Amino acid sequence: MAGCACVASDLAALHTTVGDRGVLVPGAPDTDDFKARAIAEVVNLLNDPTRRHALQERDRAWAAQQTWQARASEWLTVLGSATR
Repeated sequence: MAGCACVASDLAALHTTVGDRGVLVPGAPDTDDFKARAIAEVVNLLNDPTRRHALQERDRAWAAQQTWQARASEWLTVLGSATR
């Protein structure tokens, strides 16, 4: 909700939590190649306000749906499925 444009590694659940609402950089985060790619992506976003604002708007729309009630309902469904 803060309006930050997310640049992250493409590891694990970040495909879900960031998805098309940010930039996922391939590779191991501790490598020089990854660091160079991540910096390049940040610079690209800073130089492309249209793209950056589109990502920020998708971020805010997604974040607005992440209410306590929505998360509780999701967990109740997951836990209910586990007990069946």
